[in-house]
Amino acid sequence: MLNQLGVQYEPKSTKPVLEQLLLQTIKAQGYNGPKSNITKISELVRNKVQEKTAINVIENNETTNDENNEQDDEQELIQLQQQRIKATQELKLAAEKLDGINKQIELRQQVGKLQEQSTRLNNANDQLNEIKAFDLVKNSMRNRQQINDAKRQLQELKDKQVQQISEIKQQRINELSILSKNNVTNTRAMLAHNLNLIQQTRAAKMIQRQY
Repeated sequence: MLNQLGVQYEPKSTKPVLEQLLLQTIKAQGYNGPKSNITKISELVRNKVQEKTAINVIENNETTNDENNEQDDEQELIQLQQQRIKATQELKLAAEKLDGINKQIELRQQVGKLQEQSTRLNNANDQLNEIKAFDLVKNSMRNRQQINDAKRQLQELKDKQVQQISEIKQQRINELSILSKNNVTNTRAMLAHNLNLIQQTRAAKMIQRQY
């Protein structure tokens, strides 16, 4: 339609496109009214165009702001998500550290209990060793007493045996002495008897010789 009316857009013109097209359209339709009306129309169009341009600028700014805000919101959302992920990771690490600390505390408590049990066991072993040592000393003393008693009894037996042997020896000596005395007496008697017999025999022989 604009081509049919002979309306052409001049790219190099400083006037807005809408204003150019509107003025050229009025001229193309053969408007022969006062120029002041055209001027008023031109000003009105210019004002409207400026208002529209301003509105467009504002809308563009708002759109840009909205887009920027959306981008900012998206960026902030991304940052929040990253912070959330980071916080979750930190919370997880903190939970792991806390779990590790709890395990260390539990391990230390178990070590403490084991040390306490070990101390009690060592004390019990010491007491048992003391009891064993005391029993050993008692048994040793008892054994020593038994050994001493056995030695004393053995010595008494030896002394008794020595005394018995001495008594037997003395008895034998006495018996031998008596036997010796008896033998001497008997021997002397026998010698005297034999001497008498010899003398009698000699006397008899001498008598026989005389006869």
